[in-house]
Amino acid sequence: DAVDRFQEAESRARAAHRLETDELLQGLEARELAEGRLRRQLEAAEAERDAALAELSASQSTSVEEVERLRAELAEAEAGRLAAESTVGELRSQLEAAAASTGTAASGAKTGEGKVLAESGKDAIKSALSTENNGSHWLHGLAGQVDELRTAAVDGRHTGDSVSAEDYEAVKMYAADLQKQLMSVSSELSELRTRGPQPPPPQPPAPVASSRPDRHHTRAFTDIPEVEYLRNVLYKYMLGEKTQTLARVICTVLKFTDYQIQQIMDHEGKRAANWLVTP
Repeated sequence: DAVDRFQEAESRARAAHRLETDELLQGLEARELAEGRLRRQLEAAEAERDAALAELSASQSTSVEEVERLRAELAEAEAGRLAAESTVGELRSQLEAAAASTGTAASGAKTGEGKVLAESGKDAIKSALSTENNGSHWLHGLAGQVDELRTAAVDGRHTGDSVSAEDYEAVKMYAADLQKQLMSVSSELSELRTRGPQPPPPQPPAPVASSRPDRHHTRAFTDIPEVEYLRNVLYKYMLGEKTQTLARVICTVLKFTDYQIQQIMDHEGKRAANWLVTP
């Protein structure tokens, strides 16, 4: 009986141990499954994070490059505007010096010819001052275009849009032609200042009166800067140089409406496309 009881107790102990072992194995398997699911979820989350970081880095790099490009364009346009303003200041100083020289010549003139020369010089100075004032107004218009370019660049920095290359090219051409006009007036004034204090030459026979001005001597004083600029632009446009850019410049100078400008630019684009496909 004792042996039977011992064997029965041993059998029960083994069964309990086997049941406990099975429960432990099931718990381990469940834990491994849970760890596998968590590991896969973690890997997916890390992959999404890496993709988001890569996209953010690329977007930031593109935004930085765009901002730097716009800043460089603005700096170049601002430098052109400052150079034009400096030229206007120098021109004003030369005008004042030429006016003073002409006044000295007028006070020292004792002959009728000298008085005529002095009066002619004064008239030329007045005309030059008028032209210089027109040039100043024109320069203010150029400064306004540069300010618009700056505003467009700031907006583009937030929205990702870029400034039109044609608009920027038009502003640069506008500033370059203005500087040429101012240099021409400066040259004429230097010639007038050199000629002013000298003794008057012998009076030649009076020419036949003509209502047509001498284009060689009065061109820089009588031509309005906008007209001269438009003349140069039309000349280049008729030669076929940068027709689309020049067309936009002409529309800007003549102050066409946005609808008219769009129609003209569409026409220029179609004409350029037809020219490219024509054998």
